[in-house]
Amino acid sequence: MSTTGPDLLDKSSGVDRLFAVIKEVLGVVVQPDTHFLDLGGDSMDAVIIADMIVEEFGVGPELDSFFVSNTVRDLADSWWVALAAPAS
Repeated sequence: MSTTGPDLLDKSSGVDRLFAVIKEVLGVVVQPDTHFLDLGGDSMDAVIIADMIVEEFGVGPELDSFFVSNTVRDLADSWWVALAAPAS
């Protein structure tokens, strides 16, 4: 289980980490106002990124968020909401 999370990490740092993972996997500079597909991402990349984020934070972006979010900033925002939500 993760030792980080919304209590130990501010949103900016969490979003920066998600962008860093996207950059690592895609090998591109992440432009926050760009769609994931426009950065060159595909479904396999989304799975890899989500798995890496789950490994680190315990909760990753939903796979469909990579494709339905208008920008990677929107993707990060929806992930942060899921990360910060209390466990049921």
